[in-house]
Amino acid sequence: MQHVTYIAAALTFALVGWGAFALVRAQSPGFNEALLIEGARGNTRMQDVAVMYDLGLYLNRQGYGYLMADLLPFNEDGQLFSVASGDARVARVLRAEDLFRQSLQEDPANAFSWLYYTHALLKREDVNTARRTLERAWQLGPTSAGLAVRRQAMVATIRELTGEKTAYEEMLRRDTELLARPSPLTGDADPSFKDNPSPIGQ
Repeated sequence: MQHVTYIAAALTFALVGWGAFALVRAQSPGFNEALLIEGARGNTRMQDVAVMYDLGLYLNRQGYGYLMADLLPFNEDGQLFSVASGDARVARVLRAEDLFRQSLQEDPANAFSWLYYTHALLKREDVNTARRTLERAWQLGPTSAGLAVRRQAMVATIRELTGEKTAYEEMLRRDTELLARPSPLTGDADPSFKDNPSPIGQ
C-alpha cells in the first residue's frame, strides 16, 4: 500500500511539474511565436536570451525600442535608422505606451516599466497621467540609483511643461541623497551626481 502511495505522489509531482513547464512555454515569447511582436526596427527577438522567457520584460524592451527609436541611430545592419516626424513619431510613442501597459499587466511591480511609461506620456504632454505613473515608479523603486537619475529627468520635464518650479521637491531631495551615497562596490558617488550635484531644475 505504501509503495502505491509513493507512486501516486511521484505521478502527481510529475504532472504538476509538466503543467508548470507547459504554462511557462505558453507564456514565453522564446517558445510561443504567437507572442512575438515587431519592434521599432522590425525585430521580433532579443539578443538577451533571458528576455525571451519573460513576457513582461519582453514587452518592456519592445516598448523601450519604440520610445527611444529616434535616439538610436543605427539598425542591425549598421545603416542609419530613419528619424520619424509628425504622425509617424506620434505613432511610435503611442505604440510604446501600449506595450508598457501590456508589460505592466504582466508585471505590475516593475518600476522601470512605470517610469518608461511616464516618459512616453510626457512625450505627448499628458502630464496628469504622467504624474500618477511617476509616483508609482517612485513607490516601487525608491532606492534605485538607476531609477533616480531617470526620475530627475521626468521631474524636470514636468516642471518645464507646467511651470511648477518646485514640483516633487521631496522626491528630488531623496533621489539626490541617494545618488550622493558611496557605491558599495567603488566607494564613489553615482557618476551622474558628480556631474550635477544639485537636483534637476534647481
